[in-house]
Amino acid sequence: MELLFRVWDKDKKRMSKILTIYSPIVQWSDGDIDMPTDFGLSKSDRFVFMQYTATKDKYDKKIFDGDIIKFFDNDEAVITWSSHGFYAMTDDCDLQLFYGLKDIEVVGNIYENPNLLK
Repeated sequence: MELLFRVWDKDKKRMSKILTIYSPIVQWSDGDIDMPTDFGLSKSDRFVFMQYTATKDKYDKKIFDGDIIKFFDNDEAVITWSSHGFYAMTDDCDLQLFYGLKDIEVVGNIYENPNLLK
C-alpha cells in the first residue's frame, strides 16, 4: 500500500501535498515552494493531515480522507477514517464500508469545497 498524505493549512486556506515525512521534519509542497516545518508545529490546530485511502476513483484520481465522492445514483458521501478503516459517510449518517463502493467519483473535499455538502 502506498502511504501518502496531504495537508490542509487552515490559515492559508489551501491544500498541499506532503513530499516527505521523517522525524522530526514534515516537508510539503505549498504551491510554489517546499516548506519544511517542525513536526510539533505540524500537529497544531492549524494543519489537518489527510491520508490516502489506497483507492482511486473511476477517473484514476487518488481518494483521500476528507474527500467528497459521488457513487451509484449520484449519492454523495464524505470519506472518513475510523478505527476499522476508511468509510463513506452518507447524508443519513449510515456508514458503508468504503472499499465496497463502485463507480466512485471524487467531486471535491470538505475543506476546499464545503458548499458541496448538503
